[in-house]
Amino acid sequence: MKIIIPVLIALLLTGGKPYERIAINLIYDFFSVYMEPEPETENLPPRRESAYAEFFERIAEQEMVPVSILESVALAESRFRPWAMSPIRSDGFRDLGMFQINERYLEWYANKYNMAVMFDPLDYRIATVIAARHLRAMKEMFGSWEYAVISYNCGASRVKTGTIPASTVRYFEKVWNDN
Repeated sequence: MKIIIPVLIALLLTGGKPYERIAINLIYDFFSVYMEPEPETENLPPRRESAYAEFFERIAEQEMVPVSILESVALAESRFRPWAMSPIRSDGFRDLGMFQINERYLEWYANKYNMAVMFDPLDYRIATVIAARHLRAMKEMFGSWEYAVISYNCGASRVKTGTIPASTVRYFEKVWNDN
């Protein structure tokens, strides 16, 4: 490392125009790789104990989602019960499984996160993968795990328009803090 910088600077100063852009790019690459600051630790909900901890850890690593997010959402949605079903709502649909995936959107979730293969939301293994992929997509869309959790509950369109219901605020507090 000590030799690279002086060589690049010498190349920049003495190499002339053809080497100028190469030297600048190499210096930029060096600083972006070796001098990058340590990432800030994110504010995340606490870990939750469950019989599914080992499984959640594996899926969280595989899908690049903090395990505490998966645990907290599963706890808030169903208290870790894979067989949980909400009552049928006025729209004729209900939420199913550990992650309370709405049956109205099963085909959409299958197309987006499961290679168009329909799945059983009561199967906690596939439901966990689908939930993790959806949470990660929402994190990428909104830039934070907080907004990912909020959109998991009320939908991305409400987050985009800023029309987040009070029930979602309570849900978020439950997921993020005390459950």
